[in-house]
Formats: sequence, C-alpha cells, structure tokens
Amino acid sequence: MLRIYLDQNHWIYLSRALNNKPRSLAEADAALFIQTSIDAGQASYPLSVAHVEETWRQRRAAKRLPLADTMTAISRNHTIAPPWTVVPAEIDRALLTRFGEPQDLRPLQPFGIGMHHMSGGLLPEPDAAIVRALQSKHPHLGRRQITDMIDAILLSGPAADLPIGGLRPPSRAPAEAFARAEQEVLSTLAAHESDSDERRRVVAGRMFMDLRDAIHEAQLRTSISTDEILALGSEGITEFMMDLPSRVALLELVTQQHRNPQTIWHANDRNDLVYTSLAVGYCDIVVTERRWAANLNNSGVPARMGTKILRRLQDLPQAVLDLG
Repeated sequence: MLRIYLDQNHWIYLSRALNNKPRSLAEADAALFIQTSIDAGQASYPLSVAHVEETWRQRRAAKRLPLADTMTAISRNHTIAPPWTVVPAEIDRALLTRFGEPQDLRPLQPFGIGMHHMSGGLLPEPDAAIVRALQSKHPHLGRRQITDMIDAILLSGPAADLPIGGLRPPSRAPAEAFARAEQEVLSTLAAHESDSDERRRVVAGRMFMDLRDAIHEAQLRTSISTDEILALGSEGITEFMMDLPSRVALLELVTQQHRNPQTIWHANDRNDLVYTSLAVGYCDIVVTERRWAANLNNSGVPARMGTKILRRLQDLPQAVLDLG
C-alpha cells in the first residue's frame, strides 16, 4: 500500500473537489481517483499533528467542518507519528550504523491509527466510559468505529465558530518564535558572508544541538562517549543528520532557505518544513506547495529517500499508477 501525504492546502483543494467545488476538471478527476485508490486498498493518506493544528486555525465552522469531514473520510483515521516519536528510534539506528551500538533498537513505527498514534501518546486513548456510552447509542458500530468517531470529533472541533466555550485556535507563538530565530540566523550568516557549504554546516549543527538531549538519552544505552560523537567533525555531524529519515529533507530545505539572503521566514514555515520533511522520510508520495516541491526536487533528496514529490493534486493519479 502506498503512503501519500497531502499538505494542508491540498487537503483543502481535495475537500472543495469532493464538495462539488473543484478548481479544475483535473482536480475533480484526481479526487475521484483518490477515493478509488482507498477503496481498492492501493493507497493510504495519513494525517499528522500539523493537519489538526491547521484545521483548528480555521475559526469559521462552515469551512472547518467540511474540511475535517473530508480528512476523516479519506484518511480513514490513518496517521503518521510526530517527529518526537520517530527521532529517538532514528538516532538508535544512526548510532548503530556509525558506532556499532546500541543493539537493542527502539521500535520505529511511523504509521498507525488514530489521534493517540498521531500525537505520540500525548492524547490518551478514548475514555472507556465514553466508548461504552457511544456503543450503547450506536450498537451497530464496533470499537474501532467508535474510536474513529471520537477522533473525527477531535479533528473537526466544535460545530460553531471559534473561539467558543474556552476552545480557540492553537497559539501561533511557537511558530512565530521559530520564524524570528531563523531570520536572525539568516542575518548572521549574511553578515559573516558565509559561503554555501558553511551555511549547510551551520544548519546541520543547529539541528544537531536541537537533538542533543535525545542523542544523550540514546548514548546512555551504549558505551559511546560524547567525545566520540563530536570527533565526527562538522562534516560527519552533517552526515549523521542525513542518517535520520525525518531530518534529511528538513536539512536541505532549511539550508536552501538560508542560502538565499532575500528569504523572509514566516510562522507557517515551521509546520510546513517539519511535517513535510517527516513525510518525505517515510511516505511514497508527498504533495506539497510549489516552493517546497521545487526546492526538494532540485536537492536530490527525493532520489535519496525514494519519494515522489508533487506540487499539484492533479498529478497524483499518474504518480500512483507509475509506482503501482
């Protein structure tokens, strides 16, 4: 079964097409193909934490609810785990490749079912009492169908405009802080007149530092010292980051952003970069916005990861047929 990741914009386009408002005949045909691919067991369209966040950012229920309905129907509650779940297992494997340990690798399970898997366990499994209450109300539904129903409600949010009853869109503060930090790095690199290779090493080094706690946790299960890891040097650390499937595309995309002194970082870039990169690491096809698709296809990452990168929903049917 092919794993196909759609970014938020393409979920919106798909929802419009399935609700008789396609942007083009080609997108309408693609929407029908997607439904057929699911029914045939040919493809799975997993959702990520980013999809939930972006769906909840839509305050108007008239737009949010149809979109969530489309996501529920097409994904069938298939989900991709968040970076903080897959990265520790990736680090184990990267250390094993370079240092021969640890031998007891933590499980790597990028794909699963439901909000519990999508959130890396931060959202608990549905409360047993709520499940029983719903089963008594819907006796024809099995437990999986009941839990899917609960997850669909969590995805769509309230049937009213936000904010309501203490429920409001997610804070944009972390994403805005990310954009400010990256803009400062860009300014610093420009001031030092860093060349292209140095910018790539800086990006890799910053990502390595972001993962230092996770790397240290993995080290505690081995005899690998910090000095041994640092002895890899800047090039070795860059290659170490390339051993982490969820970070390969992220490293290249952020580097390309920092190689352009005219780049303006935006809050939306955070989810786009992190979850597109996660998808590139584990999915067969990723449909993303024009900018990221162009940058990825120019980077060599798709060939390295064995992933097809598209920028148009209408190109998806042929890509699936090619891979099938």
